[in-house]
Amino acid sequence: MMDAINVEHYTYRVSWSEMDQEYVGTVLEFPTLSWMEEDQISALRGIRDLVAEVIVDMRSEGEVVPQPISASRLVALSQKSVMISGIAKLPNLSGGIDPSESDRSASI
Repeated sequence: MMDAINVEHYTYRVSWSEMDQEYVGTVLEFPTLSWMEEDQISALRGIRDLVAEVIVDMRSEGEVVPQPISASRLVALSQKSVMISGIAKLPNLSGGIDPSESDRSASI
């Protein structure tokens, strides 16, 4: 038996297309899919329905169906790490001195 995938667990985005004058629904895990509609809700429903159809088709063809990003072990571990540690320390990307690593005994 194949594992059931809840299509609502995929990563969806709905944005306005100035060129097409419609909303476009996309899904991160299926980058080649999109659905266009006149309103946001219809665009989201359309892309979700399309993903469901594509999954059925992929399974019938024996293809591997992408798992929702939210189901990946890396995301789950990352979320658990943040919950345990409170706030994750972000790297200092500015190239400057990280204030947390400076000599705290220096006088100003």
